[in-house]
Amino acid sequence: MKAKLREEFKAQRKSLTAKVKQQLDEQIIQRLLKTAVFQRAKKVAAYYPFGSEINLKLLFELPLNKTFFLPAVEEKKLQFRLFQPEQTKLVNGPYGIKQPTPASPAAAPEEIDLIIVPGLAFDENLNRLGYGGGYYDRYLPKTTAFKLALAYSFLVVKRLPTSEHDIKLDAVITEKEFFGLGITSLNE
Repeated sequence: MKAKLREEFKAQRKSLTAKVKQQLDEQIIQRLLKTAVFQRAKKVAAYYPFGSEINLKLLFELPLNKTFFLPAVEEKKLQFRLFQPEQTKLVNGPYGIKQPTPASPAAAPEEIDLIIVPGLAFDENLNRLGYGGGYYDRYLPKTTAFKLALAYSFLVVKRLPTSEHDIKLDAVITEKEFFGLGITSLNE
């Protein structure tokens, strides 16, 4: 069931024209920048965009007082390594996803304030449908960081199938709205 949904959601995301995708990406990044959770965060774990994912390079190009980390998979374990856009050397990791080299310092899970979690789709109960590797579901229980996803509104559905090992997010931001447990606004 999840495999079929992954293919459907990938196809929906790929169907965006370059112009529409850029507009939506910019709107989502602007909404993120206005949130209190992002403004307060000093150490932010994000991801380098792959395929038709939201273009977080737009975020990395801004003059922000943040320390960014990107995921690096080594020996089937996810960790977050320091990412300085103009300086950090990126290499192809598993699945061809760009990641920092081992020369880039890793952050301990408790050091990270905010994790921007990738995914194919999300639901109104803050579940995510990832790519199937389970890397984030194994990593997220190790951290107290705020777990946030950025998504196109058409990829937020009523309900996704879940497994017992799936980790819920704290919030999801789209170009139109946000979903969060126990908060009424991301400005809190």
